Amino acid sequence: MSRALALCFAASLTLGCGTLIGGSDEPVAARMGGEVITIADVDATIEQQLYELRSEALERLLTQRAVEQRAAHEGSTADALLEQVGQGISDEEIAAFFAQREKSIRAQIPDATLESVTPQIRSILETERKRDFVRSVREQASYRVELEAPRVEMSVEGSPSLGRDDAPVTIVEFSDFQCPYCRRAGPVMKELVAKYPEDVRVVYRHLPLAMHARARHSAEASACADEQGRFWEYHDVVFENPGALGDEDLVRYAEELGLDRAKFEDCYKSGRYAEQVRADALAAEAVGITGTPGFVLNGIVVRGFKSVAEFEKLIDDELDRAAPSDEAGAEG
Repeated sequence: MSRALALCFAASLTLGCGTLIGGSDEPVAARMGGEVITIADVDATIEQQLYELRSEALERLLTQRAVEQRAAHEGSTADALLEQVGQGISDEEIAAFFAQREKSIRAQIPDATLESVTPQIRSILETERKRDFVRSVREQASYRVELEAPRVEMSVEGSPSLGRDDAPVTIVEFSDFQCPYCRRAGPVMKELVAKYPEDVRVVYRHLPLAMHARARHSAEASACADEQGRFWEYHDVVFENPGALGDEDLVRYAEELGLDRAKFEDCYKSGRYAEQVRADALAAEAVGITGTPGFVLNGIVVRGFKSVAEFEKLIDDELDRAAPSDEAGAEG
């Protein structure tokens, strides 16, 4: 079965393969007004979801196999090894756990005593010990992930950026000025650019959510600041003042940063960048990003807040992928 036919079959399980547009080879899944949603549109979403499901399943399998291999090396089974790891919880450990959490334990069990909750504490400590052991085994295991993430096309033209334009890794950040996790993501992005000055560029695009009343206004104001070359400074000030994003506040921040107030105010009141902000949001939606923060790293969609360490893994994978292989070097 061809890939196209297989995708069509997969889609038909829920949506049907639709009809053809004017007898062409492009199948339609749905029609809305004068627009159509094609099977290709549907497949793009399915492909991303399938990759995410496979990634989660792969993580579980890698952990399972790592523990099984350790157990085999020790002449045991995974279940027996974990059972052994969980044994030996001392009375001192249990007493220390109770002492540290006595207040919260008694909030749930008012008449709790050390003796009455010892079985529950022992079970908790055994589970924690097993979890730490599994994490350690997984970290020490040698493996190579070859599962390829689907990649999307993402324009960065005209958007503010940090880092070198020719950096091998580009992270497009979709953000909302009233999103608490976006506020945390900003420093992460700056730290990555500082850590990979030659290799990482961060591009900012807007995704103001409907639930945040001042997010769209703040996005348009930041675009006006960008017009005067001060986007990132303005970006930081807005995120530092989540409770003060009224029109007067947004203009005042521009003035405090040394921008031309009259030009900024004229830009902001004109709504000059409303369409640009809307276009950014549509670009995010087109690749399946509906919440903030969202990222597209070299075409790979990354949803939700991620730590510096999590991004480092993705960046290092991309740099390794782009590096010439030893064989290629030998051939050259």
